[in-house]
Amino acid sequence: MTKTLSEVCELVGGELRGDGALVVERLAGLDHAAPGSLVFAFEPSAVAAAEASGASAVLLREDCQSSLPAVAVADPRRAQGILLRAFMPPRPAPTGIHPTAVVDESAVIGPDPSIGAYAVIGAGARIGARVRIGAHTVLGAGCAVGDDSLLHAHVTLYDGVEVGQRVVIDSGAVLGADGYGYNFVDGGHRLVPQLGGVVIEDDVEIGANTTVDRATLGTTRIGAGTKIDNLVMVAHNVQTGQHCLLISQVGVAGSTTLGNGVVLAGQVGVADHITLGDGVMVGAQSGVAKDAAPGQRLMGTPALPGIEFHRMMAALTRLPGMMRELRRKEREAGPDGA
Repeated sequence: MTKTLSEVCELVGGELRGDGALVVERLAGLDHAAPGSLVFAFEPSAVAAAEASGASAVLLREDCQSSLPAVAVADPRRAQGILLRAFMPPRPAPTGIHPTAVVDESAVIGPDPSIGAYAVIGAGARIGARVRIGAHTVLGAGCAVGDDSLLHAHVTLYDGVEVGQRVVIDSGAVLGADGYGYNFVDGGHRLVPQLGGVVIEDDVEIGANTTVDRATLGTTRIGAGTKIDNLVMVAHNVQTGQHCLLISQVGVAGSTTLGNGVVLAGQVGVADHITLGDGVMVGAQSGVAKDAAPGQRLMGTPALPGIEFHRMMAALTRLPGMMRELRRKEREAGPDGA
């Protein structure tokens, strides 16, 4: 997988600076560069490090200069994504169905499958074209997986889970387990039967050891283009809009609705039965306990609008000094307050 610097420039729509015939053999970080590498300088402060890294070329911001052959672009991070995809190894050829896989005779398997060792495909499952299913992955009865999706090893889909096209699910993810619903009856907690389903729309990515619970009634739905990180919990009857981002260790409680483009940073907790409007962004480790209007930026626990939160934190840092001043005045006033 090699490209000339001119080809790199064409891929990212940049400006070529230097020898376009230079061969780029690999992409590298600044700490692991070598001759033949192209490195990335996302900020002006990184250009000197790129020049000292031993790399042969650099991709940098268009307002930066370098002594190395370079490709200059308006958005280096976007360009990096394009190049990482371009330098990826080619997709392996379909491997077919491994002899140890257990595929129910009623399952429907599309063309060009790759089904790994000891995978289990349940009764009535429907697998689209070019789907890749890793070793020890289990699809329960009635599951559906759309074309070009990838389920890594040890993924579990409970009965009836529907997965769209071009979905990626990483190892250890569990979709369709019972939602956490109990009634206290006759001195004990009794599970409320969870009869609903899970639908994962097209182009969703779900990280390792993430769980998406089935609905009590109806459907738990993950909207198209949503990207979910590792170790995320999505509870029963949650509805996410399109192109949401749920980052590591987020927990979304039952029957909550996220609009399009909602971003929940790491370790955010969202209470049940609330609605976050389109474009809401919630800072890391925040706790959201009430509805949020579209476009709000929230931080803290309980989550507050960002400006209000920062004002509160600024006031909090002044509190120790205010307490010292209060004690000083109390001492000066004496015991009778005179």
